[in-house]
Amino acid sequence: MGDGVLAREAMFYLLKSSLISMSGEDDAEESVRDMIEVITKKIDLDRDGKISFQDYKQTVLKHPMLLEVFGQCLPGRRAIYTFSSTFLPNTALKM
Repeated sequence: MGDGVLAREAMFYLLKSSLISMSGEDDAEESVRDMIEVITKKIDLDRDGKISFQDYKQTVLKHPMLLEVFGQCLPGRRAIYTFSSTFLPNTALKM
Protein backbone atom coordinates (compact mmCIF):
# COMPACT_ATOMS: atom_id res chain seq x y z
CA MET A 1 0.00 0.00 0.00
CA GLY A 2 1.09 3.54 -0.64
CA ASP A 3 3.53 2.71 -3.42
CA GLY A 4 1.44 4.33 -6.14
CA VAL A 5 0.56 1.17 -8.04
CA LEU A 6 -2.39 -1.19 -8.18
CA ALA A 7 -1.32 -4.75 -7.50
CA ARG A 8 -3.55 -7.74 -8.24
CA GLU A 9 -4.62 -7.97 -4.58
CA ALA A 10 -5.88 -4.38 -4.63
CA MET A 11 -7.73 -4.97 -7.90
CA PHE A 12 -9.35 -8.07 -6.38
CA TYR A 13 -10.53 -5.99 -3.42
CA LEU A 14 -11.93 -3.26 -5.71
CA LEU A 15 -13.79 -5.63 -8.01
CA LYS A 16 -14.82 -8.40 -5.61
CA SER A 17 -17.84 -6.78 -4.02
CA SER A 18 -19.35 -5.56 -7.27
CA LEU A 19 -19.03 -8.84 -9.15
CA ILE A 20 -19.87 -11.20 -6.30
CA SER A 21 -23.00 -9.28 -5.38
CA MET A 22 -24.10 -9.22 -9.02
CA SER A 23 -23.44 -12.85 -9.88
CA GLY A 24 -24.19 -14.74 -6.70
CA GLU A 25 -22.35 -17.73 -8.18
CA ASP A 26 -20.10 -20.06 -6.22
CA ASP A 27 -17.25 -19.40 -8.61
CA ALA A 28 -17.60 -15.60 -8.45
CA GLU A 29 -14.08 -15.24 -7.05
CA GLU A 30 -12.74 -17.08 -10.09
CA SER A 31 -14.68 -14.64 -12.31
CA VAL A 32 -13.02 -11.75 -10.48
CA ARG A 33 -9.60 -13.31 -11.03
CA ASP A 34 -10.38 -13.77 -14.74
CA MET A 35 -11.47 -10.14 -14.99
CA ILE A 36 -8.26 -9.00 -13.28
CA GLU A 37 -6.29 -10.99 -15.85
CA VAL A 38 -8.10 -9.24 -18.72
CA ILE A 39 -7.73 -5.80 -17.12
CA THR A 40 -4.04 -6.35 -16.44
CA LYS A 41 -3.38 -7.41 -20.03
CA LYS A 42 -5.15 -4.28 -21.28
CA ILE A 43 -3.78 -1.66 -18.85
CA ASP A 44 -0.38 -2.91 -17.59
CA LEU A 45 1.66 -1.47 -20.45
CA ASP A 46 5.10 -2.23 -19.00
CA ARG A 47 4.07 -5.81 -18.07
CA ASP A 48 5.37 -5.66 -14.50
CA GLY A 49 2.22 -7.18 -12.99
CA LYS A 50 1.10 -3.88 -11.47
CA ILE A 51 -0.85 -0.95 -12.84
CA SER A 52 0.99 2.31 -12.32
CA PHE A 53 -0.60 5.72 -12.71
CA GLN A 54 1.31 6.12 -15.97
CA ASP A 55 -0.07 2.79 -17.29
CA TYR A 56 -3.60 3.81 -16.31
CA LYS A 57 -3.30 7.33 -17.71
CA GLN A 58 -1.94 6.23 -21.08
CA THR A 59 -4.61 3.54 -21.41
CA VAL A 60 -7.49 5.86 -20.48
CA LEU A 61 -6.26 8.53 -22.89
CA LYS A 62 -6.31 5.91 -25.63
CA HIS A 63 -9.53 4.17 -24.47
CA PRO A 64 -11.68 6.59 -22.41
CA MET A 65 -14.30 3.92 -21.70
CA LEU A 66 -11.81 2.28 -19.30
CA LEU A 67 -11.84 5.32 -16.99
CA GLU A 68 -14.26 3.64 -14.58
CA VAL A 69 -13.01 0.07 -14.92
CA PHE A 70 -12.44 -0.16 -11.14
CA GLY A 71 -15.67 1.60 -10.18
CA GLN A 72 -17.49 4.88 -10.56
CA CYS A 73 -15.25 7.93 -10.37
CA LEU A 74 -17.39 10.48 -12.19
CA PRO A 75 -20.50 12.07 -10.69
CA GLY A 76 -23.93 10.92 -11.77
CA ARG A 77 -26.36 12.98 -13.82
CA ARG A 78 -28.27 14.26 -10.76
CA ALA A 79 -25.07 15.44 -9.04
CA ILE A 80 -23.95 17.23 -12.20
CA TYR A 81 -27.31 18.97 -12.50
CA THR A 82 -27.32 19.98 -8.82
CA PHE A 83 -23.78 21.35 -9.00
CA SER A 84 -24.45 23.20 -12.26
CA SER A 85 -27.69 24.77 -11.10
CA THR A 86 -26.13 25.83 -7.79
CA PHE A 87 -22.80 27.20 -8.97
CA LEU A 88 -23.46 27.96 -12.63
CA PRO A 89 -26.98 29.44 -12.63
CA ASN A 90 -26.70 30.76 -16.19
CA THR A 91 -26.00 27.31 -17.59
CA ALA A 92 -28.98 25.77 -19.33
CA LEU A 93 -28.36 22.14 -18.40
CA LYS A 94 -31.27 19.84 -19.04
CA MET A 95 -31.82 16.63 -17.15
